[in-house]
Amino acid sequence: MNKKIKEIEQNLKGLKSSKNRDNIISVLIKEGVPVSVEDIFLRIKEKNNKISLSTVYRIIDKLIALNIVREASRHDDKALYELVQNGHHHYIICTKCKKMIVLNSCPITELEQKISQDTGFYITGHKYEIYGECPACHENH
Repeated sequence: MNKKIKEIEQNLKGLKSSKNRDNIISVLIKEGVPVSVEDIFLRIKEKNNKISLSTVYRIIDKLIALNIVREASRHDDKALYELVQNGHHHYIICTKCKKMIVLNSCPITELEQKISQDTGFYITGHKYEIYGECPACHENH
């Protein structure tokens, strides 16, 4: 995590320090999985920090522009955000409790190469999510 913090600090060099921005980054580091702006807002409020929801949206937009944060997923029509990390990764998501687990491999790489060959497209990225029920939710079903 220290390496990630150093990378973030490097991207923020030259910008004025911001308690709200630091709080948002801290929430994203602590959560470790994509979270909504509303969840970020609630985590910060839980610690008795004063921040408005519109401020969280504004800062998230700035962090996206600085390539520190990205939209990772959408769930129930809400964007979920995470810190940009080296490489890319995918998630398996429980449809009941919304638990997200990072998949350590990318099953799309070979398919992506074939699609590129077949279509002539230069593929710049993709998103891939798997949905199901986690063991705990499946047992309670």
